[in-house]
Amino acid sequence: MIVEEIGTDRLQKIVNLYQVSAQFLAYVLLAQVWDEKFSNPNYSILPITQAALKAFLSLSTADSSTYNFVNLIEALGDTLAESKTPLFVEEFNTLRKQYQEEPALKTAVLFLEEMKRELMGAVAADEIESFCVQGEDKLCEIFKHIGFAAKYTLATIKTIELIKPRHATPRFRHNLVVLNQLTAAIGVLDDVLETTEYTDNNSVILMRDEETVSPSLNLSPFILDENALSGQQNSKLFFFTSYENKQINFTLIDNLKDTLNITRDNYPLVSELFDGFINKFKV
Repeated sequence: MIVEEIGTDRLQKIVNLYQVSAQFLAYVLLAQVWDEKFSNPNYSILPITQAALKAFLSLSTADSSTYNFVNLIEALGDTLAESKTPLFVEEFNTLRKQYQEEPALKTAVLFLEEMKRELMGAVAADEIESFCVQGEDKLCEIFKHIGFAAKYTLATIKTIELIKPRHATPRFRHNLVVLNQLTAAIGVLDDVLETTEYTDNNSVILMRDEETVSPSLNLSPFILDENALSGQQNSKLFFFTSYENKQINFTLIDNLKDTLNITRDNYPLVSELFDGFINKFKV
């Protein structure tokens, strides 16, 4: 799974895989809750969910690296369950039940959260091998429960063209990059998909069927493709990490180190989109 020799680099990669997976799952739920709230302004957000969102959006960039995204997943899941909202990723219902009822899954999460904190300091040399072995075991336990993610297709939609010959049914040509591996963060092949439906351009979306964009779930601006925004080929994915002083901060998924900082000056449409999210939830 991890090619590095036993050491802190190996442990860091184990923790990064866990962090990226948890963050991705949290943003899938967050995107759906936002869609529900946009479609129905009276959609009820539980106080526990509202509090979790406020705490998450109050994080500094430094604090975001050790944030426990499972807390956000649970809080968002509470609101979706309370409202009996059909989930875009249906398997979340089972995952939610497993986390509540299966000690091994919760233990795996708690261990890897502890490893995140350990890596903030100096890990003792006589503990590193044990931490790596246990970390990989716990990561396997988690992946055993979230393997359903492989059923879905993650893609960047760059531009959308209307194809409408005379007397013909309109079709939409989506210029996209299919992202087969989230943790690689970089897609390398631009592709084209023509359908009778359309989705949002300059967006990272989750698709149930790679042959159609309907249904799909837009994950932006929580996950952004810098290359789509700048008009470049291929793909380069970033996670939202913090919102400070009217600046939206993102981290490259590939290494969780490189950053992208967005303001109204460089990418105004992203700023407007994020402001819309903030205003909708009043956080």
